[in-house]
Amino acid sequence: MYDLPVQLRLRRAILEGDALLVKRIAKKYPKYLHNPDFNDKSNTSLHLAAILGNLEVVKLLVSLGHDSCEPDIAFMDFDGAPGISLNTDSSTPLHLAAANSHADCADYLATVFKHSIDWQDKNGATALMLASQSSNISSQTSNTSSLVPPRQRPRASSSASNPASFEDTSTVSKLIKRGASLTMTDSVGNTVLHYASAWGNLKTFRLLVSAGAPPLARNHAKCAPADYALSVQAAAYCRSLVTEYERARKGQYEQDKPSLKVRSNDIPPDDSHLSPISPASGLRPKMSLDSQRTSQSYGIGGVRLVSQDESDQENELRPSVSWSNPGTPI
Repeated sequence: MYDLPVQLRLRRAILEGDALLVKRIAKKYPKYLHNPDFNDKSNTSLHLAAILGNLEVVKLLVSLGHDSCEPDIAFMDFDGAPGISLNTDSSTPLHLAAANSHADCADYLATVFKHSIDWQDKNGATALMLASQSSNISSQTSNTSSLVPPRQRPRASSSASNPASFEDTSTVSKLIKRGASLTMTDSVGNTVLHYASAWGNLKTFRLLVSAGAPPLARNHAKCAPADYALSVQAAAYCRSLVTEYERARKGQYEQDKPSLKVRSNDIPPDDSHLSPISPASGLRPKMSLDSQRTSQSYGIGGVRLVSQDESDQENELRPSVSWSNPGTPI
């Protein structure tokens, strides 16, 4: 009986979803754990498991040291940390899980490898962009394997006008919760909203707008996300969401805007409104009743007309000084 090479046996076990066989082969031949397929974009074992969405196999491969940043050198039989696997498209396993709408696998990979959540492939796309593109189950993905047949692209109609289409936003929502960036752009300036709009994923578009994605961002062609809608109805719906978003943001701004009006009743007549460390606290002299009454009769910097009664009163308060000759005793 012809014995298949270890690489093919491991790859076939992953395709069949046989976690026990994958574990047995990987432990017996640890140097074949990554097993890149050079005829298939150099996809590794974890890439293939992420494309299929087999969470059990994905967790098994990670537990055995696949893409571990702190590998067991004695077990892995090499000295350098492998880091994150990349295929020829510069895609990580998280990219492929998100591109195929495998929410559980994408959530697990984003949790274990947090530093790869905003990694960009050769086109500048992140995992959230690919998830926004392929949230419709019938969407075709550009990052796949030749061993797994691709799915068909939907007809040129939006999910709102095509009730038969099914749109699952669970992958997008989980990546958002894991902290995926909503403002990053790809190599031509497209945001996550451009991907969602161009593929007719209106539920995803609404979810991204509500999460804070910029709805008016333009790419290098000066096109907004709504400009790539698949139909006139979809474009109108996207623009209505943008209008609603702007109205809500403006209302929130008006609500949070501090009031600068100060009422006279809000200020107490004494110095209790001053801070204990204010430069004006404790330095204001106490004025007598007559001084307060006099200060109210004229303003600062004005001219005061002195009456005869006030002049006599000031003369009485003025201390008298008697002068005498130097040689005469007082």
